[in-house]
Amino acid sequence: MDHLAAQSSLDDPATPAEVLAGIARHHPDLRQRVAAHPNAYPELRRWIAEQQPAASSPAKPAAGPSQPSAVSQRTGGGAGRILLGAGVGIVASALVVALLAVFGVIGFGGGSGGGGLSEGPGFGTPEEAGQAFVEGLRDGELDAMTRTFAVESFAASCDQAAYLEWLRASIPLTMPCPFPSDDPVGAAANLEARRASVSNGIVQLMVTQVSPGLYNDGQVVVLDDEAAIREFQREIATDFESYRFAGIEGIEAEDLEALSDGVDSESAQRQIETRAAAAGLDPDDYAEIAIVFELDGEIWVFAPSVGRYDGRWYIVNQMGFLPVLLGFDARSGGVGPLED
Repeated sequence: MDHLAAQSSLDDPATPAEVLAGIARHHPDLRQRVAAHPNAYPELRRWIAEQQPAASSPAKPAAGPSQPSAVSQRTGGGAGRILLGAGVGIVASALVVALLAVFGVIGFGGGSGGGGLSEGPGFGTPEEAGQAFVEGLRDGELDAMTRTFAVESFAASCDQAAYLEWLRASIPLTMPCPFPSDDPVGAAANLEARRASVSNGIVQLMVTQVSPGLYNDGQVVVLDDEAAIREFQREIATDFESYRFAGIEGIEAEDLEALSDGVDSESAQRQIETRAAAAGLDPDDYAEIAIVFELDGEIWVFAPSVGRYDGRWYIVNQMGFLPVLLGFDARSGGVGPLED
């Protein structure tokens, strides 16, 4: 990846961890920006920190590993061992889906017709799509949340070439449309990839925001015995019995400029245009929005990217550009409290 493409990738909150590691290896001057990216994992940040002394002393060979490690391991107290690394989101998501299914509080589907996760009829305005998602979050209706997303429309319209131009790399396991959509098999695989990315984003929101003990600051808890498993299940069940988002009040749209000056920057506008192209949309059919609400005496915000397909608005990216400017965790699902 050339330097310009690397800089552009760092402006995008969705750039995967493996791409960030490559930028850190090949572009030393961008390492601090890599470390500040929401998808930079702990070991990558630690590796970058280790390179700093070496960078100030060019006469000596650089100390430390030749490239950032993907995963590290340490032993933690409590229920079991703790594993750190870039893959924790996948493992945590698989774990929480299994656990929440047991408790009967989660279910993804395409409505009464069945057939898997699918998009709803869409909305008349961008803000209506965001408000419907927050209402589903408040009511604990995950099917209502998933149906605010463009699923079939996105999979049929996404532009693989635009994504490759954007990233200057191919990351097939994390790209939202890893295959050319003009191939029937590739188009079917893109649809399944889209379904998975939508459900995974909502699961991450549940992990990080509803049951913080399950999230454990991005670390996976490996449970060593039955007692630890039972206690872990009890804690999660308690979290969902007192489901925090049931207390949401005052859902309304807010001006992005009122929340951050950065959304009007030239860099932000370039990113929005690039994201729109990758989603198969013109800039006029793509927008960043903010929905604010009250929760636990605080003002919270949900700030997704939305797109218009066939005249109707849907959520395209749960984690829009604004949450990055506000410093939200990459796995927050685009939802979090606003700082004063």
